Amino acid sequence: MKFSVSHHIQHNWLQPADKAVFKKFKTEWVKEGLKFNNDTAGRKPSKVEFLQLFTKVWEKAATVEVVQGGFRGTGMFPWNPNAVHGVAYFILYADTMQNSMLYEKSAKQLVSVLCVFHEAASQPF
Repeated sequence: MKFSVSHHIQHNWLQPADKAVFKKFKTEWVKEGLKFNNDTAGRKPSKVEFLQLFTKVWEKAATVEVVQGGFRGTGMFPWNPNAVHGVAYFILYADTMQNSMLYEKSAKQLVSVLCVFHEAASQPF
């Protein structure tokens, strides 16, 4: 099965790395940064200290469990289309259709796809 995930999807709905790894990295980075600032009275870290902090945070964020959670959270594996609100799929569909229709120069179909997208986006979460 092939997956094509648009890089334009907002809110990390269909981006496993954004949803899990980078989110965890950011959370841990803030924690470790605050701890470093408290321990060093706000001193700027040296290159070596920066790499030590980075390594410590990366080892917490880039684990097998976190990566698996990203795929599970996006519903990609195991496959679960209910893991993500349906509007995310409409965005992906509209983006894909818009790109292919621009090549075909079919404005009428583009308007219809955008109307579907607008209707989906107006639905409550």
